[in-house]
Amino acid sequence: MAVKDYLQALADENQIHVEKIGSGNWYWSFPSEERKLKEAQLDVARDEFERAETSVQELQAKVDEASEAREDDGADGMDRGELMERSEGLKREVEQLKKELMGYSQNDPVEMERKRGRVEACKGRVESTTDHILSMEGWLKAQCGGSGEGFVGMLEQSYGDEFDDESGSLREL
Repeated sequence: MAVKDYLQALADENQIHVEKIGSGNWYWSFPSEERKLKEAQLDVARDEFERAETSVQELQAKVDEASEAREDDGADGMDRGELMERSEGLKREVEQLKKELMGYSQNDPVEMERKRGRVEACKGRVESTTDHILSMEGWLKAQCGGSGEGFVGMLEQSYGDEFDDESGSLREL
């Protein structure tokens, strides 16, 4: 059985030929066929190697041309280090210009309109808060029995130095 498996493996790899003649199987191998097969494989490998070699040479020529073009176009003959220094200098200059532009933003009409809108929104919130404070003061006056003196005394005690006795309210900041 082992011989049969070995013969089948050789036949599958085309190392031997099998013919059924009568009731028996005949096996044979020609060394010249094996040599021809190996020569054909060698020719294919050589062709593939030559194609790879030519493509490597073409690519190397393109790389050489690109490096020559880079040297020729090298930004007025500067090397990479000089270009990096120039780039850093330009970046610093851009930052300085941005800072200068921020200084001029006070005169920018768009910026002024945005600030005006923010001021109006703040005024609305201040008015609403003032209304709430006055409403609470009215409620507190009612809780103090309606006397203004008791209420003013309570405000003086609560606010301390910030309370103005003459006007009866907080001092302006």
